[in-house]
Amino acid sequence: MNLPEAFIRRLKAQRPNDYDALIDSFEGETFQGLRINTLKIDVHTFLEKFPYPLTPVPWTTDGFYYRAEDPVTKHPYYHAGLYYIQEPSAMAPIGTLELEADQFCLDLCAAPGGKSLQLATGTHDEGFLVTNDISDKRVKAIVRNVERFGLRNVLVLNETPERIASCFGAIFDHVLVDAPCSGEGMFRKDPKAVSAWAVYENDRCQTMQADILRTMKTLVKTEGRLTYSTCTFAPQENESQMKAFLEANQDFEMIAINQKLASTGIEIDNFQMRLLPHLIDGEGHYIARLVRRGNTPDAGDDKCNDHIRTSDSGRDYDEAMSHHQSRHSVQSRYTVADKPPEPVAAFMKTHLTTPLTGRFKTVKERVYLLPMYDYPINGLKVAREGLYLGDIKGTRFTPSQALALYLKASQFIQKIELPSNGSAILKYLKCETLHVEHEGKGLHLVTTDGYPVGFCKLDRGVLKNLYPASWRMF
Repeated sequence: MNLPEAFIRRLKAQRPNDYDALIDSFEGETFQGLRINTLKIDVHTFLEKFPYPLTPVPWTTDGFYYRAEDPVTKHPYYHAGLYYIQEPSAMAPIGTLELEADQFCLDLCAAPGGKSLQLATGTHDEGFLVTNDISDKRVKAIVRNVERFGLRNVLVLNETPERIASCFGAIFDHVLVDAPCSGEGMFRKDPKAVSAWAVYENDRCQTMQADILRTMKTLVKTEGRLTYSTCTFAPQENESQMKAFLEANQDFEMIAINQKLASTGIEIDNFQMRLLPHLIDGEGHYIARLVRRGNTPDAGDDKCNDHIRTSDSGRDYDEAMSHHQSRHSVQSRYTVADKPPEPVAAFMKTHLTTPLTGRFKTVKERVYLLPMYDYPINGLKVAREGLYLGDIKGTRFTPSQALALYLKASQFIQKIELPSNGSAILKYLKCETLHVEHEGKGLHLVTTDGYPVGFCKLDRGVLKNLYPASWRMF
């Protein structure tokens, strides 16, 4: 690997004792990882069912290495949202957190969404997760992964840190800043990172990171956690960044990281974690955790946090949105109600064992089941708000793929099972029409080994495939 000379000189000075081993690791093998969606299946059951060998990632309870030659993204379980492909070291930042079911979390630089999925599963999709990426293109990956994992209590934003901070205020239990960085830790895995390094070798990343931290600190509640991570070895983007932040913010302090992680090969020094590719089976990563002490100032210019955590009704939401409409242009008409639109109610009565409840938002023909907490959007650019249920056309409701993956098989009345080890499920995932031995008729939930993967319509043994073309397995 042709590494930049300036990088080599700095790394030699930075790591004189193990420089050779670290440099040699860039020519070594990369490691593949997946993380189990424990909202849908427990780890033990997954390991019993999954056909490919897996080895535990030592710094997680639900992450595993898999062999590069095994086609795990072609397995039906992947399309059922039972796991997510994630680089092993990238599992570590969230793996160090103590997550609880009702907590509010923010993942600022989230695409493609792996760490956001960890936050959602760690809070059992019972808290409130705001996940964001500033890129229009990258945020689409977050939406797709949130849908595949079957999540509801998620707000996906496509915003700047400043606009998010101006809205929410200090209401988050956990704020994750997986900061844009020079990407040195990815040199082994991604050769493009090497060629891109010269662009970010100067102070550009450090300045960007400091600006983000300065903004994000206002969103952390008292005793809340701010987790900072990068995939670089550069001290100016890691240790020096934390030192400068703590000097400027006396109400934050670093908190200890579980020392047991040192036995996994992770380097822990002065409350900071370094995952180094010559010491672990994974790529380079840096992690620091901070806690906010004392009283938090009111940072929200629009006082959005006044309405957070009041989930008894949609009243506060409607009042806030009325205020929003008076200050911002609204591109589409919508309604929010505690009862679903009539076509949705009729669908649930016919097809579900128990109807879904909560606040239903209708935007043109699209219907959403909102997160369980009231909040005003306040002009933010929203990519997805809660669970997308489907579309209303006239008096008819068409359910979405997101709804299929949100449901448990037991919640849908009519089902057809296509086993994961058969050819029929693969044909279904390729959007093919199937002939099946099934006497049912009308809309069915397609399951594989009991786990939903999508919808179909049956008529006299013909399965009309409703799997979306954009989700098709190739």
